[in-house]
Amino acid sequence: MTVSDSRTISVALQGGGADGAFGWGALDRILEDQRIDIEALTGTSSGAVNAALAAYGMMDGGREGARALLESFWRELSRAFREHPWSKVSLLRILLTLRRGPLSQRTFMELMGRLASPYRLDPETMDPIRSVIDQHIDFEKLRADSSVKLFVNATDVRTGDVRIFDRSEISLDAICASACIPLLFEPVRIGQEAYWDGGYLGNPPIFPLIYHASTSDILLIRTGPVGAQALPRTPTELLERVFEVTFSSTFVREMRAIELISRLVTEEKIGPDAGVRDIRTHLIGAEKSPDASDSPSKLNPDWESIERNRDRGYEAADRWLAESFHDIGQRTTADLQSLSLASPEITPRRS
Repeated sequence: MTVSDSRTISVALQGGGADGAFGWGALDRILEDQRIDIEALTGTSSGAVNAALAAYGMMDGGREGARALLESFWRELSRAFREHPWSKVSLLRILLTLRRGPLSQRTFMELMGRLASPYRLDPETMDPIRSVIDQHIDFEKLRADSSVKLFVNATDVRTGDVRIFDRSEISLDAICASACIPLLFEPVRIGQEAYWDGGYLGNPPIFPLIYHASTSDILLIRTGPVGAQALPRTPTELLERVFEVTFSSTFVREMRAIELISRLVTEEKIGPDAGVRDIRTHLIGAEKSPDASDSPSKLNPDWESIERNRDRGYEAADRWLAESFHDIGQRTTADLQSLSLASPEITPRRS
């Protein structure tokens, strides 16, 4: 491989609970390709976990170290969840027994949140998720290295603002904050502030890559399809669809903003003095499953579902590399028309 064969990109990883295994698979294929250099990683929720694992794994073991660490994490996460079963029927009986008076909206939402997960998740510590992350990353060592830029985000509960943690600030709490679903977990406290899942304000956060990475090529890895095939009926389906709509809207807004900025730069309506540049976006996205029953729950990290999602991500990244590798550094390849929430007047620039 010659220097001219290599391409440098930044990678932005969406969250989505167990759907993050799709991001793992896509990232695994990107890391496998020796022609791709990663300058920066950004992620939300399970995407933040994938980003941190990849950055940490590359410190000592390079690409193969990152790939091995990602696989180890997802295998251990699945095993840990299998050891934390909880009967939803028993939980329902306990919650209804303890409640006083009519079932309020707040009680209903708390009940639905607990019933949506078939596992016993500690609402305060976020175990077993927290403990598995802690087993795989030495955060003090991660913060001391700067070979790959790293950003994760969370939502400030009090102000409603996005909080970006760069590599020098990333901790176990910061990663857990990025993955803290309000209906399942207590807010994660860092200093004087409390944080929820970062997907409410950026899934994933892209602007750190615009301002802090030198490459203009950003690869977005979307873990789940935007549209739904059927109306949600069960508590799990309802909760997941709420998350999908909420988190997808932030993704689409950032894509629109990038498109607008790039268009203004191309038309020379914004000059270099504005501190912005043309951004070339690329997208690896999960397609709608042909069978709804084949779509694993975001709250159900059993190994069979994880493997299926990983394989889909790997295959999607493999197709993208075959079709678009030589476009990196040249032009945008992201097809925003494929997003059902995207503005119909926005089209990818091809020249």
